[in-house]
Amino acid sequence: MKNSKDRIWLLATLISLGFILFFASLLSPVFTYARWDNFEYFIPNIMEAHSQWLRGVIPYWNVHQHMGEPLLANAQPGVLYLPHTLCVLIIKIFHLNPVHLMFLLMALHMAWAAGGWFRLMRFWNARRSVSWVTAISICTGGFVTVFASMWIFIYLVMAWIPWVTYGIFKIWNEEAFSKENLWFPVGLVAIGFIGYPQLMVYVLAYSLLLIILLGIFYGVTGKKIITISLLLFFAFLWMAPFLLPVLEVVRETIRSGRIIMDSFVERSVHPFSLISLFLPSFYFPNGYSREKAVLDFFQGGWMGPVLIWIILWTAAKRKLSLLKSESGKLILIFLILGIIFSNFAMGGNSWIYRLTYAIPLWSSFRWPFKFLTMGVPLLGISAGLALDLLIKRPNFLRPRLLLISIFSVVTIGLLVYLRTHFAFNFFTPAGILAFTSALGTMWMIPFLEKKVIQGIFLFLVFSGSIGTVALAHNAGAKTYEEAYGQYGPLEMGMDVQYRLMPITSSPRHTKNNPVMQPLGLFQSATANGYFSLTGCSTDMVPLRYFKKIPSSIEGAVGKNFYSVMLNSHLLKSWNVRYVSVGNWDKSGVEILNKAGYKLIKEVYPAKIFEGEGALPRIYFATHFYPYDNEQFVNVMVNNKGPVTSVFHPSQTEMLTLPVGKILRTDWRDNRIRIELDAPDGGFLVVSQTYFPQWNVVVDGRKAKNLEVNGLVQGVWVPPGAKLIEFRYQSAPFEIGLTLALCGGLGFLLWRHMSRRKEKE
Repeated sequence: MKNSKDRIWLLATLISLGFILFFASLLSPVFTYARWDNFEYFIPNIMEAHSQWLRGVIPYWNVHQHMGEPLLANAQPGVLYLPHTLCVLIIKIFHLNPVHLMFLLMALHMAWAAGGWFRLMRFWNARRSVSWVTAISICTGGFVTVFASMWIFIYLVMAWIPWVTYGIFKIWNEEAFSKENLWFPVGLVAIGFIGYPQLMVYVLAYSLLLIILLGIFYGVTGKKIITISLLLFFAFLWMAPFLLPVLEVVRETIRSGRIIMDSFVERSVHPFSLISLFLPSFYFPNGYSREKAVLDFFQGGWMGPVLIWIILWTAAKRKLSLLKSESGKLILIFLILGIIFSNFAMGGNSWIYRLTYAIPLWSSFRWPFKFLTMGVPLLGISAGLALDLLIKRPNFLRPRLLLISIFSVVTIGLLVYLRTHFAFNFFTPAGILAFTSALGTMWMIPFLEKKVIQGIFLFLVFSGSIGTVALAHNAGAKTYEEAYGQYGPLEMGMDVQYRLMPITSSPRHTKNNPVMQPLGLFQSATANGYFSLTGCSTDMVPLRYFKKIPSSIEGAVGKNFYSVMLNSHLLKSWNVRYVSVGNWDKSGVEILNKAGYKLIKEVYPAKIFEGEGALPRIYFATHFYPYDNEQFVNVMVNNKGPVTSVFHPSQTEMLTLPVGKILRTDWRDNRIRIELDAPDGGFLVVSQTYFPQWNVVVDGRKAKNLEVNGLVQGVWVPPGAKLIEFRYQSAPFEIGLTLALCGGLGFLLWRHMSRRKEKE
């Protein structure tokens, strides 16, 4: 910060945001950041991963879902992102319900984002009041608020964009290297560690486009290019502990290749949503979201009018000299970037975005609306700089009559449109506050040279932000009836040593709430602390798993699968003893009854059934077959052989195996310790999803971990073996740590050599 006044204004910004959240929570009956994937997936997986860190364990593995799956290599739990660990620590110290994790993360990053946007505006010598307005408006914008309540990574990534931008501008504006230049690579690394590679690529694209525009508008030197290139190189080295494990697993997933065009453009933003640059909450029939959630570009009603006026005034007066000024260049740079990323967000409605389908890695992404994570704040920065220019140069407001006429036409047009297309949640206290504040700020603009009007303008921005945040929460989708962690093994009458298989998907529409998913968390084994055959899935689950166990994104297996598998040896070999079925799923209940499963517990909104004959998670095989699909189905699905049979393609003939005794097992986060008595040897099966990163040691000697029955792990046991240990060891992570260390040493060496050269 430049001086004490800046620090006071920054403190005022943070306090203002606190009050905005408080008053918004009073206006919204459904104020929560624990919706949809946040509730089902991110809270439980972030809690699991960072609780392992706090136990002193590297969080490689989640034992609860999909019969075990990677945590670090799955990316989205953000295993290496330190703010996650900090917030989980706060949850544990104060014994808070983990459902508050998302609010803690959002509040922490709202403060961080506000500090970044405020600092960036002051770096460009914007007025403190305008810096306050810009930071407040961006941090409480409709898009980031709506989607932070469902996908927290949207807000986390947005919070780092001003710091990446600040680092780039510091590099460009200063001849000598300073520590503030490091915000560029540090910001990129932080965004990578958040765990959403798609947005990491988008932010990298933004950084490169910004650098190109800076070169066009300000010129470029070889020294700047070398500095930026080296910092990018070091950033990728520092990200290696995250990137390498992810790249190892991603080859087995849907992300390994190009997705179809329909998925590539799915969930595109409709061009009509640009109306939300002026007013909140409009209806259009064929966008990507529900009609009550159209807040995409809304960050206060002042942004659209300010940008429109600057563009029209410049064009009408032909004042191209404006573009030669410092402020004009910055306005244009961020307007161009905002338009580019907003256009990409329109996906299927944008022919430009469709052309990018030819790019290999890029074409594995989907849901282009995520580009608004960059597009909306960049338009906000451009509008903030334009607002500062209007106040500093009142002659821009001189044609006041024309300005009032334009705003009158805009207001009347929007009101006419609203009359027939208003969203059904508009007539609420939050909707009215957001709407009237938006109109108020619009009508303050022609008179902004007056101090009193500026004060009223600030108040309207503050009150409008309250309305926007509350309206965004009212617009949020997928709330839940059950409390976090409500249904553990005890509540469901389960023996914790056995797995559960969910067979009913949550109803996406109920009579009372069209976005209610009452089973969402119930099917999240990680949150509730039981073991599941399936789980809340992401695109990072290996395809070979889904080929064996086809299930919905919530983890519910289909009727075609479970109606055949319920009494199969294969399901029993997977340690599945329990089945959950929705109370409303009468056909599922009927099938379970016919299959001989008995009802043991009824918990709203599901019934728990128990079957017989499930094998423990670790057992000795009795028969070893060469893998042949027809024979595999005959033995393991049609039950024409022993339940303890295993299949592997390396075997050439069927073997009858000796069976040892398992004396004791000790399951830890990334380790399984098995004490046994096997005088004649045998073959030990661990009913856990096979990943090659699991290493096996038998009595101190390395053994080969085999993928048997097409999915689970097994190892040959030599005669007389006493102890077997499975350990998850990620060579890519270890290599990544080495590369990150080398990157750190390389950076220090580069800076040392640069300083010596500067002294000479």
